Amino acid sequence: MIEYINNESKIGEGKEVSVYKYKDEVIKIFHQDRKTTIKRISDEGLEKLSELSLNCFITPNNLIVIDDKIIGYTEDYLDELDINFDNIDYDKIKDDIYTLSNNGFSIEDLFYNYIFTIDKLYFTDLTSYNYINTDVSFLKQQILI
Repeated sequence: MIEYINNESKIGEGKEVSVYKYKDEVIKIFHQDRKTTIKRISDEGLEKLSELSLNCFITPNNLIVIDDKIIGYTEDYLDELDINFDNIDYDKIKDDIYTLSNNGFSIEDLFYNYIFTIDKLYFTDLTSYNYINTDVSFLKQQILI
């Protein structure tokens, strides 16, 4: 997979990552020097996020680790299409928000990190989300609800 991290396979760049196409996935590598003041999710949060099963929020498929440090991750490649408001499943989005909240996540940087595909609205780039590792129900319920 590392051989695909080059200028030929690069398909984009954002404030947090450079993006490379790899088969039916994208590889996202964190910038060494962040281009945003938004705090990046902790490694522990990334690990937890990659374990969640969500409907409309794209979670990491695999974490890329070098020297015990997460330097990036892979996620599904999505073909972006025009907005189709009929394809927004608000109940599934609500379910995902509850799942994220109940697992210690608060949503940050949502306002432009979404993609419309042929059948669904997806939220991407969850790496700005705040993660609190807690078993305290009150805190989890207060994060997003």
